[in-house]
Amino acid sequence: MMRPLLLLLFTLGSLASLQAQTPSPSRYLVTGLSANNYRGDLEDGIAQYKPALHLGLKLNRSRRLNGNFELSLGQVEGQDPHFAPLTEAGIQPNRYFSSTFFAANFMLHYNLLQRERYLLYLGQGIGLFRYNPLDEEDQSLQDRRPSRLGTEEYGNISLMLPTALGAVYFLPNHWGIGLQAAYLHPLTDYLDNISELGSKKGNDNVLQFRLQLLLPIHGALPREN
Repeated sequence: MMRPLLLLLFTLGSLASLQAQTPSPSRYLVTGLSANNYRGDLEDGIAQYKPALHLGLKLNRSRRLNGNFELSLGQVEGQDPHFAPLTEAGIQPNRYFSSTFFAANFMLHYNLLQRERYLLYLGQGIGLFRYNPLDEEDQSLQDRRPSRLGTEEYGNISLMLPTALGAVYFLPNHWGIGLQAAYLHPLTDYLDNISELGSKKGNDNVLQFRLQLLLPIHGALPREN
């Protein structure tokens, strides 16, 4: 009875040792779900979080600096019932907006702290951000010229410079569970259709909290140590 038990324990220990020595994959497929909070001229002090879906490819070839490709599809929303700027006659600025956004970006992750089971990183990226502000009846605000000054025109695609801080916990099978907080930094002040009539300086922004699942890509080469 004792001999089979010792043999079983020895076998399990050997398998655990081999698994622990398995090199980390060099690539991961990343999926995620996030909550997104708009920051701009139509904030009313109440945090309104809207969802987004994410899909990406994480490179893991270096211990310090790695690239990441990301696609995101989500929504942001804002309103301020008391927004009433002084303006010329005939101008009726919107007090509410909702926008679906699509973003594609490349981000570099710098590993601040890395151990066998967990990772802490800082990220900086560049990409494109497409948006379309709508009113309560799902009508385009971009086409509604009386909602802003006559000199204000804008497109619905902008550069974005996302900045992120994240952490990942790796399971023994190399699957990872991650949390990430980021500011997307779209380079536009028209995410809410309000710019010159608003009181806040600078571009609109999106604060994002993301839950991620990292899946190792089979056949990927081991990471360089």
